[in-house]
Amino acid sequence: MKAIVFYYSKSNTTRITAEEIAAKFQADVFPIESKRKADSTQPQNSAFGNYTLYFLGSPAWSGRLPSAIKAFVENLNLGDRDVFLFLTSEGNSTDKATADLRRLMEKRKATVLGELKLDCTGLDETGIREKAKQAVQDIRL
Repeated sequence: MKAIVFYYSKSNTTRITAEEIAAKFQADVFPIESKRKADSTQPQNSAFGNYTLYFLGSPAWSGRLPSAIKAFVENLNLGDRDVFLFLTSEGNSTDKATADLRRLMEKRKATVLGELKLDCTGLDETGIREKAKQAVQDIRL
């Protein structure tokens, strides 16, 4: 199984979680750029054709998905791919964002294998890494 971790992160919480997932699953990592930068920096779908498992990570801002994630997913060829979702927050619920991301995946014909929700309220980078590492160890595919 060849895996890739896509993630969007502004505060580094999602990035740290992505790094922990990549370490556990020996996956490549691909940071998603902001919507303004994405037009010139995102590779073509063919660049991801060799991967059988996608991990997709996003922060939940006030319970919502960032527009960069929505735009990235809408332009990604997901047909019949297995996807594992992970969402991070700092005090906000991830429930709505998770449901929205699941709907986007289903619309794109991907199979969602599971999800990880991580609330990192009040944690510094070391605390975030420890919490992410522990949570990632519980992922079973």
